[in-house]
Amino acid sequence: MTRIIDPEFHRLAMLIDPYLVYDEEKGTFVIPEDAPKEIHEAYKRKKEIWEKYQEY
Repeated sequence: MTRIIDPEFHRLAMLIDPYLVYDEEKGTFVIPEDAPKEIHEAYKRKKEIWEKYQEY
């Protein structure tokens, strides 16, 4: 398990968390399509940071 100590990652997580919805079909959390554009961009950036830390 990777523990990420990155202030930007945690800031984005706090911004995104209220919008996350569990999709039972996919088995993952997703952002609804009607969420603000900033939330979608923040979710994309959070995933980029997550992938960066998975390389270590």
